[in-house]
Amino acid sequence: MDGIHIVAFAEEADPDGFEFLETLKAVAQDNTDNPDLSIIWIDPDDFPLLVPYWEKTFDIDLSAPQIGVVNVTD
Repeated sequence: MDGIHIVAFAEEADPDGFEFLETLKAVAQDNTDNPDLSIIWIDPDDFPLLVPYWEKTFDIDLSAPQIGVVNVTD
C-alpha cells in the first residue's frame, strides 16, 4: 500500500466530470511505468449512500469533480 495514491471523485455522465476523467486518464497513461502511483476513481452516482459520508469526512462538495493525493509510507 506504500506509494502515492490519487483519489478522484467524478461523475462520468456529467460534462465536467467527463472532461476531468479524460485528464485523469492522460495522467495515468503518462505514469504507466511508475509502480509507486495508483489512481482510484470513484463515481459518486454508483455509491449514493456514501456521498454524505465522503463529503463530511473529506470536507468536499461532490456536486463537482474532486481530487486528492495521499502519500502512504511505513
